[in-house]
Amino acid sequence: MPIYMDLHLMNDLSAKVVAEAHLKDLEYQSEFRCRSLTYWFDENSGNAFCLFEAPDLEAINQLHIKAHGVEPSRIIEVNESKVRSFLGRIHDPEVWYDIENPNLKVFEDTAFRILIYIATQDAGLLRFSLGKDQAEQLILFRNEIIRKELENHKGREVEMVDKGFLASFVSGVDAVNCALEIQKKTSLLVKELELRIGIHAGMPVAQSEELFGDTLTVTRRLAAIARKFQIILSSHLGKLCKEDFPEGDYAPSHLWFMDPKEEIILEQLMDTLEAHWQDPLFGINDYCRKVGISKSQLYRKCIALTGMSPNSWLREYRLLKSLDLLKLDNNITETTYSSGFSSPSYFTKCFHKRFGLQPINYHKEAAHN
Repeated sequence: MPIYMDLHLMNDLSAKVVAEAHLKDLEYQSEFRCRSLTYWFDENSGNAFCLFEAPDLEAINQLHIKAHGVEPSRIIEVNESKVRSFLGRIHDPEVWYDIENPNLKVFEDTAFRILIYIATQDAGLLRFSLGKDQAEQLILFRNEIIRKELENHKGREVEMVDKGFLASFVSGVDAVNCALEIQKKTSLLVKELELRIGIHAGMPVAQSEELFGDTLTVTRRLAAIARKFQIILSSHLGKLCKEDFPEGDYAPSHLWFMDPKEEIILEQLMDTLEAHWQDPLFGINDYCRKVGISKSQLYRKCIALTGMSPNSWLREYRLLKSLDLLKLDNNITETTYSSGFSSPSYFTKCFHKRFGLQPINYHKEAAHN
């Protein structure tokens, strides 16, 4: 059966009260063909997250109505392996038993996690610039460094793809220290890899249909605007870690602490860009109108956040997306228009200037790997 995670927004509840509510779920679960696997609860935030096997969402809703009189605030379908990777378990952790009720297992285990996304240089471009053997050696070396530091700092590898690493931490201090060590070692030893790191924190269920989807979106966006070997912390995480990592001790080019206003601007710019990048007619005038700012304001904001002008940033975003499209076996013409360029000749010119090779050669390279 599918696995689901739900969210309960609660106030002034103790670990014992939540354990008693979980016992109610167990009492009625068979009636609705559900199986309650475990839960997470953080008394400080007042949020609880329950993990169920169930035939569908409605079965979980009906179970909660029967057991507690209310539906969960939110339910999403999740992948078991992703739950393990992000949160470390899918069954109850070590518990203590209530003296008055030996059947009551009580524990408090937060689902709050700090996510690191390490954006890496495209493997196909690396093979082209360095040669296949040297590129693969560097990639292996990079992966060894990252995995070793994750182990040293109690991080969990969630996902490794061609474009980056995703890892989960319980401690913000561990997460930032891990990122700093990765930054230090890779910048000294494997400069060709151009790592860029974003770090944010949040809960597993919010608005997104994906586990930790809202947190992951911000984390990836921070990495996307980071400069070479730069770490960007969200304002939320910076606030949590400010005593251990005083902002004045680090140059922004090394460790950038975003403030809430910068994050709002980034969200506006990225939401608009992600909605319209494939439209060849979408230009700077449209960008300004959608965001509701002038050209001069857009220019200043883009320079401050990305180091690029709006035109350069829009082109860069489209070119990076074109790499993904070429890997999907799209031809040059299809890739041109799907990535928002107005003509194959202009796309080819921009691609060659940015990456140092023709898109057709990248397409062939991707097809063989």
